[in-house]
Amino acid sequence: MFSAGKRLRSSGFTVVHAVGDGPGPRLGIVAAKRVIRHAVDRNRFKRVVREAFRNQRHDLPAIDLVIVARSNVGALSRAELASLLSPIWAKLTKCYALS
Repeated sequence: MFSAGKRLRSSGFTVVHAVGDGPGPRLGIVAAKRVIRHAVDRNRFKRVVREAFRNQRHDLPAIDLVIVARSNVGALSRAELASLLSPIWAKLTKCYALS
């Protein structure tokens, strides 16, 4: 996935995406301990990303994507994370709608 996928970068994370072989979209999350130090913050990041993905799953094409946390994303609030993710879903939908 990391070698063949395309990348979208945001201020808090990187999204690696590629055409999936399944019937719907699939999500992977990478939140390294050296990027988000505290387990509470790592788990909150993963919960917010999974929730945002579940809410947008029906609009996304059949793609595989991995969201990789980058520095300072652990300090963001739930609303700030959700606002960073919403343009990503729109870009992915637009990118694969043309294919």
